[in-house]
Amino acid sequence: MAATRCFRGDRAALTALRLRRIISFLRRHGLYDTAHDLERHTGAFFDAAHFHRLLRHLRWADASSYALGFVTAGHCSREADVLIVRILTLRAMAEFAAGRTRGVDALFQRLDASLDSQPGGHLLRRVLLSMRSDRARASRLYHRSKTLAVDVILNMAAKCLELKAKSQLPRCTFDPAYVAGMQDASEE
Repeated sequence: MAATRCFRGDRAALTALRLRRIISFLRRHGLYDTAHDLERHTGAFFDAAHFHRLLRHLRWADASSYALGFVTAGHCSREADVLIVRILTLRAMAEFAAGRTRGVDALFQRLDASLDSQPGGHLLRRVLLSMRSDRARASRLYHRSKTLAVDVILNMAAKCLELKAKSQLPRCTFDPAYVAGMQDASEE
């Protein structure tokens, strides 16, 4: 996902507002694929329904990359940090349950560094280490916890300040006073 680039002379907040208005316009006119592509490439709008679908279909890698596009790692709220760690934990659990321990080493190292600052991180580390060594246990634990974990992650996403700020599209009105107000704001 590319960063939102400012229009000439604009501030980042005004650019994000303009992009969200364009997305709103595209959706109202039935151009859903175009709107979704613009959302993905600009990061101007967090589509909670799309995130929900990714989690329900257990696409952990896609869900983590989608959420990371809206959260700046290292400079985010505690809720966002916990959300990302939980998604990455479930991604690692899914890999262990599928028997792919070699491909998860980089992900496990990334998680291991951030589990120290998480509440209950030492317990998660113990569970992941036991799953890494025992595939049958990994499969049982993953299948038992995945549906509850999806609900927990969705609740965390609803509380995350970074995602809340980008989850509502503005009204798409063509009132000249509304547009003139936007022009005045950019001239300041």
